[in-house]
Amino acid sequence: MAKADELDKSMWLRRGKLSLFAIAAVGIGFLVGLYIVAPIMPKTEAYVPDAVKKMETEMVSFTNPDDGEILLPVKITDEDDAVDKGLKNIGSKAWGNTFLLFDQGRVTSYGGDFDVSKIKSSLSFAATDGEGEVVEIKEAEVGDEEIEIEREHQWILIMKTEVMSEYGIKVGSKLMTNTLPG
Repeated sequence: MAKADELDKSMWLRRGKLSLFAIAAVGIGFLVGLYIVAPIMPKTEAYVPDAVKKMETEMVSFTNPDDGEILLPVKITDEDDAVDKGLKNIGSKAWGNTFLLFDQGRVTSYGGDFDVSKIKSSLSFAATDGEGEVVEIKEAEVGDEEIEIEREHQWILIMKTEVMSEYGIKVGSKLMTNTLPG
């Protein structure tokens, strides 16, 4: 009888070990699956990519002939790649309070194209000249492929269209360049 009890105990220990190995294998498989699938899952509407989060945030001033002066917390960059990643990945709700200021470094002698094929919200692009005056505003809608800035410019302010309208930024408004860093 003792031998039968030992065989039963041995069988149950073996089954327990196999069950633990199976549970561990399933857990590892689940984690590996998450690691593979997570990067391709859709981002939330409030998503802001790391490239944009890492941009410097500065308070800059705009004046408007009709409404006076406004202060905006803008993410400033001079890197094409950062702007490109921002345009493709910022969620539609995040554009409500995410404002990008793209600094060309100098006044361009040409227009500029922006790929807007993957934007998630209607955006306005306010091009300012070397003195900071808004000389052109282009609007991009979800589904557009690209927009072209046709005027010479040094800075581009990119905001959700409704937000830019709320702040009253239009042709003739002025970026106060003395509020820019450096």
